Amino acid sequence: MSQFQSSQPRRPHMLRDVHVLAVVVGAVLTGVGLWYALPHGFAADIVASPLLLVNVLLLYPLVEELLFRGVIQRALLNRPSLVINDFGISRANLITSILFVGLHLVNQSPAWALAILVPSLTLGHIYERYQRLPAPIFLHIIFNATYLVAGTLS
Repeated sequence: MSQFQSSQPRRPHMLRDVHVLAVVVGAVLTGVGLWYALPHGFAADIVASPLLLVNVLLLYPLVEELLFRGVIQRALLNRPSLVINDFGISRANLITSILFVGLHLVNQSPAWALAILVPSLTLGHIYERYQRLPAPIFLHIIFNATYLVAGTLS
């Protein structure tokens, strides 16, 4: 058993956890901010394509969380020096989130990719809190859905 697995206390059910609820509320507020700040219809091309819509809402969150939380962050958490929290964020989470931002540089502007850092740190925190992937996958879907709703209502 790794230090990561043995050092974490049992957590409440995801839907009753104040951390998860705060993240969902934060995502909705971010969506309102995106709706005001970004150009009209900025996500219309994604919503217009059923394949892109399925990819953004289901495939990307699943694959990204399996890779970044399920493989990379899990492996990093097995190194005792990376379990250490700096300002409430493990070093493993920080490294994983920087890699996550790097992946988004492939298709996004540097500013937009950097804006993904905070959601990634949040997903990493929730992964560490539950030590399971369903919670970050669910929240990633919420983040992407918020982006799409904000982008089609504007």
